[in-house]
Amino acid sequence: MGDIERFAGVWRLVSYETQEANGATVQPFGPDAVGMLIYTRDGCMSGQVMRRGRESREAGTDGYIAYCGSYRVEEAAGEVIHQVEASLYPGWVGSEQRRGYAFAGTRLTLSAKLRRKGREIVSRLVWERARNPLNSGVIP
Repeated sequence: MGDIERFAGVWRLVSYETQEANGATVQPFGPDAVGMLIYTRDGCMSGQVMRRGRESREAGTDGYIAYCGSYRVEEAAGEVIHQVEASLYPGWVGSEQRRGYAFAGTRLTLSAKLRRKGREIVSRLVWERARNPLNSGVIP
């Protein structure tokens, strides 16, 4: 089975951490962030991550990441590339978001080197393959 087949399905967020160049680790959306990532077999994707406890008066981008589009897997490079078609961040529309990936059992870790406020950080999101609440089976 190729890696693209391993991506297909629904994933729930386990953890979201960033690591600064000085080694400091931060959970930007707290220890109980929630999220869902969906990959279809025909190359579509959608992902959302949210900080729990957001207040109704917060701006749309405070504590929330969301985008969707298509994806492809470059197995040799160990990367999944999200081609963004719609995003909560307008500047991401039309961009390619490259993520390193690693599978371990029922988990998928996505990582990216990013620049925020002039600093380089490494972002890591760990996802668990979702289970169907109706029959406890894995959602394909």
